[in-house]
Amino acid sequence: MVPARVQRHDLRRIDWMSEGESSPEFKAIQAKPPFFKYLAQTWQRLPFAAYLAWYQVFTANARTKVGLGWVVLRPLLNAGVYGIIFGLLLGNSRPENYISFLITGVFLFEFFASTLKGGAVAVIHNESLIKTISFPRLALPLSTVIREFINIAFVLLVLIVLLVLMPVRHEGHWQLANTVTPSWFLIIPIMAVYILFCFGIASFCARLTVHFRDFTSFLPFIQRLMMYGSGVIFALENLLSEYQTALDILRLNPVHSFLALARGAFLTEYPVLTQDWIVILVATAIVLPVGVVYFWRGEQIYGRSE
Repeated sequence: MVPARVQRHDLRRIDWMSEGESSPEFKAIQAKPPFFKYLAQTWQRLPFAAYLAWYQVFTANARTKVGLGWVVLRPLLNAGVYGIIFGLLLGNSRPENYISFLITGVFLFEFFASTLKGGAVAVIHNESLIKTISFPRLALPLSTVIREFINIAFVLLVLIVLLVLMPVRHEGHWQLANTVTPSWFLIIPIMAVYILFCFGIASFCARLTVHFRDFTSFLPFIQRLMMYGSGVIFALENLLSEYQTALDILRLNPVHSFLALARGAFLTEYPVLTQDWIVILVATAIVLPVGVVYFWRGEQIYGRSE
């Protein structure tokens, strides 16, 4: 037990006291535990991160009339706006079955964009919580990813329903609806890797914003650049067919590969390429540990007044 005379700022120094420690003397220890112990402690706080995520999902739109409907309505409206504008501008360069192509891209990209934004403010918007409760701060970007996963689960259900019911053009003939094939189940491993990739991004951005608060002002531009560079609205292969070098570079964008794999899973007109699997697996194998380690190394600075 911590003596009553220990001041509040001293409590921060014992956030990571191990459970079996029973020394009669109070010992100040480092705020940052060893990395793997830190991961284990974060895993133990998973219920806390999940509860925080559920709370944020249900309170985000609590004061609006549509409520949770905005989770699905927002990407639907985005797809509608992009479809009207770019559907006309692209003309003959529109991808085949453009509406299905578009809503798949917009719905899946929404997960990346929301995780990027939520991860960037995960720490700076929860400073009062950090100063009040002892927990591994990695639970905050983890909670962001859980929250966006809950959102994307609703969105994916709507996407699947739309794709099933939507008329499609296949081999020059119109069909009243898409045919559900075994390839649709590929969305499960695709989303599993996508979640890990986005967790790495969220963890990296969460610490980056602590040092560079202006990063949040750059987010809209980063999101827009990623949207155009990932082929969310148009097929890069159609627009850049004469610029093979630029196309090869953009194909290394992991977000583009995630979207391409999702389209290949749902739409028979688009292939599931081995190259895209390699891109997302290599990117996730780099981004995830880099983001988590970078966040862990800054553990002791979160919540401190500058």
